[in-house]
Amino acid sequence: MGGVRRFAVLVLLVATLAGCDRGSHSGGAVSSAGNGLELRVAFDEPLRTGRPVTWRLQVTNRGSGPVALKFSSSQEGDVALLKGGAEVYRWSANRLFSQALRELDLAGGETHTFELEERSLGAPAGDYDLVAQVAADPSPGAVRRPVTVR
Repeated sequence: MGGVRRFAVLVLLVATLAGCDRGSHSGGAVSSAGNGLELRVAFDEPLRTGRPVTWRLQVTNRGSGPVALKFSSSQEGDVALLKGGAEVYRWSANRLFSQALRELDLAGGETHTFELEERSLGAPAGDYDLVAQVAADPSPGAVRRPVTVR
C-alpha cells in the first residue's frame, strides 16, 4: 500500500510542477477573439531597465479546425509599454522588417510561441500598461496587463 501512496504523491508532484511557470510570468491577461484564437504574453520577471528581456507571445487555436495566420512582413508581433496612455517603449521601434507574405498554420488546439528578443529594455523604472499583439490576420486581439519595470 505504501508504494501506491508514494506513486500517487509522485504523480501529484509531477502534475503540479508541470503547471508551474519556471520563472516566467503570463500575468493572467488573455485576449480572445471570436475567431477561436487566444493570445497570452509571457516574460521573465522581474523586468529591469537596461536588461535583456524576451517577450513570448503564445497564440492558441481554441477551435477544432485549422487556422492559417497570415503575415505581411517578417514582424511576428509587438509589445508596447504605456504610462498614462503615452507610449514609453515599443519593441518594434527602430527595427526593420522584410516585406514578405507568409502563413503559419495552427491546427485545432495547437499553440505557437513567437519570441521577441530585446537586448536592453529601454523603459525607465516604474509601473506601466503592457500591450502585446501578434501581427497576423486573423488576429487574436491585443493582451493588456499592468507590469512593473525595476
